[in-house]
Amino acid sequence: GDVTYFQCTNHNKSVCAGDRVECNCTTSTGAIDWNISYTVLGSSSQSWIHIPTVHLHTSLMSDEKHGYNFTKLNKSSILSFYLNASENISIVCRDGNDVVNETSNSSMIIFDSGYYAKAPTNLTTTFNPSRITLEWEDTGNNCTSTVHQVTLNATMTSELTYHNTNKTTIFINSSELNITEVYTYTVRGWNEQQSNNSEPFTLAPQNVMNVTINTTNTSIPCKNDRSSCCVNVTLSIIPVSPDTVKHPSQYYNITYTSNTGNIPVTYEVTDYNETEWTESELKYNETYHFTIIPINNFSTGMPIKSDITTSQYQCQLSGNGGDGGDHNRRVALSHGILAVIIIAIFCTIPGIIYVVVVLLGFELILLYSGLGNGAITNFQCTDGPVCAGDRIECNCTTDTGALGWFISYRHIDHVMWNQILSVSFNKVTTKNEEYHYGYNFTFNTTYTGLNTSILTFNLNHSESVHIECANGQKTDKMNTTITDLGYYAKAPTNLTTTSMQVELLYNGRTLGITVLLLCIK
Repeated sequence: GDVTYFQCTNHNKSVCAGDRVECNCTTSTGAIDWNISYTVLGSSSQSWIHIPTVHLHTSLMSDEKHGYNFTKLNKSSILSFYLNASENISIVCRDGNDVVNETSNSSMIIFDSGYYAKAPTNLTTTFNPSRITLEWEDTGNNCTSTVHQVTLNATMTSELTYHNTNKTTIFINSSELNITEVYTYTVRGWNEQQSNNSEPFTLAPQNVMNVTINTTNTSIPCKNDRSSCCVNVTLSIIPVSPDTVKHPSQYYNITYTSNTGNIPVTYEVTDYNETEWTESELKYNETYHFTIIPINNFSTGMPIKSDITTSQYQCQLSGNGGDGGDHNRRVALSHGILAVIIIAIFCTIPGIIYVVVVLLGFELILLYSGLGNGAITNFQCTDGPVCAGDRIECNCTTDTGALGWFISYRHIDHVMWNQILSVSFNKVTTKNEEYHYGYNFTFNTTYTGLNTSILTFNLNHSESVHIECANGQKTDKMNTTITDLGYYAKAPTNLTTTSMQVELLYNGRTLGITVLLLCIK
């Protein structure tokens, strides 16, 4: 007899330890012999170890030997078993009645593909808002049933924690990690193949090594002296030298005070990893004390302090010819006067009105182009001491077609700013009023093309409000911070008691009364 059919499942795919293997064999006579041999991959001896041959025929329809199960149905037989780790199996099926030509058979070798799997590689660490992602590659391993063992090592305390997964990614909550610790991890894959250590990582911010401060002259007069101009102060934050430890992305909290103002002003550099910040229009002859704190999603770093004293200088006028940008306005004004003269001369002449209208329209276009340089032309908020409950009014004017407000608020003692929805106006829309969270905005456009918006609100107790106004493209913007001064009020002091003699006339008699006055300063 002959073998007419022989097939094993997964014969064209990788078979790994633990997989179920099934082989089907059919002979022409119905008598079937199974010959099974095995070796252990990697062992010093690669000689085949045979199990007893199984003869299936009409009197023996099933059998089991050493975990191999045999069943018979008509002229076919099925062999099934589970592959062991590091095992190499030789399977031979032949017709049981063919005692002369024993070479008339079919065979196949099944081996544990996982034995040749390589150690996991490319271990990476990614920081998310509340958790850390550990990810790796398991190339050369086609065993889908692989269970990876992840060992997390705290390098400072040598504490080990273990995680098991059948994926190549694992998530760890930040609450499970120590903020001040430095961690590495390894991954053990199939057949105990272990990766190298990952790059070290930590949840701690990268502290600031140094801060450089530069000043830039402006053309904006200061409130304390209109003939002298304010300065822009730029801080360049220099983190500590990069090391082999990976840190989360971070931002910076910047607070400053001055020698004449005890109220701290706080600003958030909220763009992650941005290390440059500029404060506009600071006073001259003033010493500013800056405190910079690195912050990430998991913790806050060590603060660093830096001071600078600004110098006084005369305003440097900008624009063509050093006229502070007034040249275009004078040209536009001269053209406007010319238009008036033309109107005065030609309006008395019949039929010339059309020419006058065209010329006047041309002059208005010139006037608008002379102003439309995309700048904030006016920005001012309620001046002087401001306390809780006071009504605040801010006025912003721009010569572009659009204007936007950006409002943030926080409790004075808090670090983080809370931003409300930004409010934008455009002269081509009909919207001219908005209301958000107690902040009222109005908007109007003048015939000269200037767009003006007014913001009003009542200041809450212990609140700081950061107000920024920008043109539609944010290419020019101005800002200020309003703070409840009452928060810093001190308790009453110098309580005194004073007595004085008072004479009263009662029924014609003079009475002397001592009065105690309690005076509170």
